[in-house]
Amino acid sequence: MNNVRQTPLFYRHSRNIWIPPIWLRPLLQPLIVIVGGFLVGIIMQLWKGQPPQWMLTASTETAAEGAAGGTAASLSNYTGRLFGGSAVLLLLYVTRLRNPLYVSMIGLSEAKLQLAESQASAQWNALWDSRSANDSMKTRLTAMENYLGEAMSAAPADKMDEIQMKVDKIREKGYSNAIKIALERAEFWAESGEIIKFEQMAAQTQTYVAEGGTLDQKEYERVRAKAYGTRCGKLLADAQTHSNKGDVSQCQKAITEIKDIQHKLNGSFVEASKLEDVLHRAHQHHVSHMLSEARKVRETGSRQKAKLIVEQARQYAVLHNVTFDEPAAKQIV
Repeated sequence: MNNVRQTPLFYRHSRNIWIPPIWLRPLLQPLIVIVGGFLVGIIMQLWKGQPPQWMLTASTETAAEGAAGGTAASLSNYTGRLFGGSAVLLLLYVTRLRNPLYVSMIGLSEAKLQLAESQASAQWNALWDSRSANDSMKTRLTAMENYLGEAMSAAPADKMDEIQMKVDKIREKGYSNAIKIALERAEFWAESGEIIKFEQMAAQTQTYVAEGGTLDQKEYERVRAKAYGTRCGKLLADAQTHSNKGDVSQCQKAITEIKDIQHKLNGSFVEASKLEDVLHRAHQHHVSHMLSEARKVRETGSRQKAKLIVEQARQYAVLHNVTFDEPAAKQIV
């Protein structure tokens, strides 16, 4: 299988989403809360005309201090009102689509389209919490569809085609963003080799594609290869463990699953020669375990049963083309 281009986890330009490193994700949310609270506190102090001391410049002369204090107070009052007015305007802008006056100006259909587009955008917590973002995106898509339906029902007859084009673009945007978040969640499971959960997320992306979203096929193949490659690595480790124990059946089971995955993806995560070596070692250890069992049986006094086990071990070694320790067998019988 061709090597799939690896991109850094913290930035994937093919998905147009900035993904912070794993170690940074738990710090982002409290950092945003702290910085936000700090800025809000400063704005409130400025609005009250009581700026923080560090914003004022101290003077060494007493007379100059009075003049500077008056100037700073005046400036802080002006700045506080400027920030406060900006905050009010920002609040009015954010809530404009709930304002009947604004809705009457742009039209009900256009207002519903704007509401739908806001729901089509990716959730802000997708930066560090793909699980919550993926779950909330399902709710947002439902709300988006409702708003789009209301926009179409409120559309004037002479603008139906124009509104339909906007609806199609918003739906594509919403489901494309949902695909990006679902892929991020799929990669989370891919990194741990959880194939069942990865395939559930992969099926979810295909559902979004059917609804009109755009899937980056190269990115999907990269995540898919990571999922199955990680799974094959775990299966190989299991196979080697069972091989060392002489547990041929469990070793073969793991190797068979590896081969099935490689056949499914038409690729090679583990070389065939390595799989053969692991299985060969499992057969060799199995023969050794059979001789050990025969030795224990012989020590208990059952020479005939020990001889039977030795013969079975010899035949097994010939059948699977592994070494048989004849001197040890002669000592047992």
